Amino acid sequence: VVDVSEAQENVMDAQQSLAAESRRTIFILAGFMLAVWAVFLLASRWLGNALTSPLVELTQSAQRIAEGDLTADLQSRSNDEVGILAKTLETMTHNLRGVIGETEQRVTERTADLEKATLESQQRTQEMKTISEVARAISTEVNLENLLNLITYLVSERFGFYHVGVFLIDTVTKYAILRASN
Repeated sequence: VVDVSEAQENVMDAQQSLAAESRRTIFILAGFMLAVWAVFLLASRWLGNALTSPLVELTQSAQRIAEGDLTADLQSRSNDEVGILAKTLETMTHNLRGVIGETEQRVTERTADLEKATLESQQRTQEMKTISEVARAISTEVNLENLLNLITYLVSERFGFYHVGVFLIDTVTKYAILRASN
């Protein structure tokens, strides 16, 4: 009887020892799993940042370009798809800068041409106005001397000539005779 109870005590001690060992093993495994999970979490965060950081920088540069800043830096640091995309955007931005520069140059040239045409048009308008005034003077003035003096004055003043003279041909002697000047 003593042997059975002693055996039962040994079995119970063994069970308790096994249970304690099992708990210790479970705690060790849980700690190991927690450590592996923490390392995996840190590694995935680092890998995620390494993969998305170039995309975030490229997106920010593309947004600055879309807002009109054509000097945004699009340096590509890799030869993967992100690097190819950065190089392509950089080429497009460079081409866009060229097109804008050419367009601005064309606008400047066209503006200068338009200003020149406007000045010429104003000058022609002034000339036509002077011609109209001379024609009106011819049709209303009956005295030839007054008419010739008025014509020399108008032509000199309106066209900006320093000296204007009107010569009439003498039909008898065939000489040009100065009849009016300003």
